[in-house]
Amino acid sequence: MTANILRDAGPDERSAVGVAKDLRPEQPLRIRNQDLPAPTELFGHLGLAEPQIEKGARWAGVCPPCVGDSRRSKVQWIEIHVLALDAETTRVYMQAF
Repeated sequence: MTANILRDAGPDERSAVGVAKDLRPEQPLRIRNQDLPAPTELFGHLGLAEPQIEKGARWAGVCPPCVGDSRRSKVQWIEIHVLALDAETTRVYMQAF
């Protein structure tokens, strides 16, 4: 399992949503049920809270082979979380395995 994050100044909301749409998820970004089990720490070593516990973080998941995305044929599942930090900056969390 790998974890990556865009660490520059941060994309704006529209760019972040575009990244999620480019993954071709079956459902659009949405707020996840807040009664989730404790998340595995994937982003703590970067000094970030896990996206599952961030209020307002939106989530989408996709199986690239299932949606015929040959660009990512070696990846079985991608999760993306998008969290607006302020009016100009949005954090994008991605996990693929």
